[in-house]
Amino acid sequence: MTIRSLARKMWGVTNSNEVMHLFSWHAFQNPVPLEEYVEVAKGIVTYARGLPLALTVLGSSLFGLPIEEWRNTIEKLKRIPDDNIQEKLKISFDALPDDKVKAIFLDTACCLRGMDKDDAVTILDACDLFAEAGIQDLIDRCLLIINLSNKLAMHCIIRDMGREIVRQESPKEGSKRSRLFFEEDVSDVLLGDKAAEAVEVMMVNPTVFKDIQLSTKAFAKMVNLRLLQIDNVHLKGNFEYLPTKLKWLSWKNCLLKYVPCDFHLKTLVALDMSESKFEDLKLLRSLKSLNLNSCKNLMRTPNFTGAPSLKRLSFENCSSLTEVQSSIVDLNKLKELNLLWCIKLEKLPSSISNLKSLDTLILNWCVTLQQLPDDLGNLQSLKKFSAPRTAVTYLLPSFGRLKKLEYMHMGGFGRAH
Repeated sequence: MTIRSLARKMWGVTNSNEVMHLFSWHAFQNPVPLEEYVEVAKGIVTYARGLPLALTVLGSSLFGLPIEEWRNTIEKLKRIPDDNIQEKLKISFDALPDDKVKAIFLDTACCLRGMDKDDAVTILDACDLFAEAGIQDLIDRCLLIINLSNKLAMHCIIRDMGREIVRQESPKEGSKRSRLFFEEDVSDVLLGDKAAEAVEVMMVNPTVFKDIQLSTKAFAKMVNLRLLQIDNVHLKGNFEYLPTKLKWLSWKNCLLKYVPCDFHLKTLVALDMSESKFEDLKLLRSLKSLNLNSCKNLMRTPNFTGAPSLKRLSFENCSSLTEVQSSIVDLNKLKELNLLWCIKLEKLPSSISNLKSLDTLILNWCVTLQQLPDDLGNLQSLKKFSAPRTAVTYLLPSFGRLKKLEYMHMGGFGRAH
């Protein structure tokens, strides 16, 4: 069986008529081409070699365009070898409407694939990329999907096409590319003390730095770095060397007991330090999303004073957490609070009832949680309340005031009634 016939079978496309139907649905939103487009549609299907993924992406990118654009696409396809599907897909990338949508595509292909859409929008908006409109454009062109878990998903061939576009920015010099993700390129820049002003996105493979401490000076020349993942990497040195333009930092399994006082990232909007060892964390004023899942040494939440922009907070599986600080009342923009599996948490501060923007509260498996604040019904924006497997044995009378509540789940150990 050829690669093409295998691909057709996977997509449920078994003959030439079905191939044309697949293409037409995306290009015309109809199973057959418009009469004046029949011949150019046949030409595109032929030169795309009937590959379903290519036809889906190309059809979506051509939707609504004049016939001359279709003819131009055929001419481009003629120049590409039959087996080079990435080059065929790149035609759709080249047709994206502006550099901002292209940047969203490349950020996703190189870094954000698999991230929750809401977090991705927060990060991309902070980069002035108008994320909602750009993501929808990519979805319309079948270059991106949002899966059932609300995460950004992208076909691996489309991802590889995006990464190849970045590699071609500077085939021989990784330090001159906008995004670095291959371990040899990342290590060459970080350990080679190279100028890297072009680098905006970096994904550090922890296996490369498994047995060494990486100096923070390695990042000093990356003045345009926006997105950085350094999971499981041990940093040493002055944290003022970290790029000041960072919008997203993922530093899972950080081994520091306390985050240093020179950790000044004034433009950071999303921070993921899950599975880390620290016992306290001073929050940054610009933060909108904070993930501290599975921080086993964390006994109380950080002081929330001074972090008024926070919208999403997650302490899932913080098994030593016993206290949510009352300063949470300062988070007027907080929309989601996740305390799943905080098994030592016995109560919530009464001030939580004043969070006017909170629409999601997750308390599943807080097995020692015995009571809820009496005025929890004041959460006027609450849509989802989930608290099964807690020690709570009653429903609050104030719950009757939750006019926007769409989902509530209680019961389990305490058998709330």
